[in-house]
Amino acid sequence: MQSITSNVVGRPRTITDGDTYMLMDLFKKGFSVSVACRKTGVPRSVYYAELERNEEFRDKVTAAQDVMTTRATRIIEDSLRRHNLKTAMWWLDRQDRRERNAQRAKEYRLIKKLTVTKTYQETQSVELEVDTITD
Repeated sequence: MQSITSNVVGRPRTITDGDTYMLMDLFKKGFSVSVACRKTGVPRSVYYAELERNEEFRDKVTAAQDVMTTRATRIIEDSLRRHNLKTAMWWLDRQDRRERNAQRAKEYRLIKKLTVTKTYQETQSVELEVDTITD
């Protein structure tokens, strides 16, 4: 049997109301954008274009994705209220990692700024030397 390949001609695919409903349902269950798009048949490029173009769609996506985050946060809060030592240790370790990463990012930005400044100053110095040699 011969496989049929088709070149799609015409308007690019758009996200239908049914696609939106299925995407929101998958996001509420915690699925990633890649998996949700694959399961609904919506190309990621179309999803991101719609996200950028349509504010109402963007708000729905944000709300749907926040559902799982809210659930997870409540579970962590409940576990901490019950004095679960493992959860407390996990939370403190996570906070410590965030602080270390923020410090590393700050140091990186400072080093980058100093490097750019030093390079600029060296370039200016070389240009001055060339100017004085040619005079």
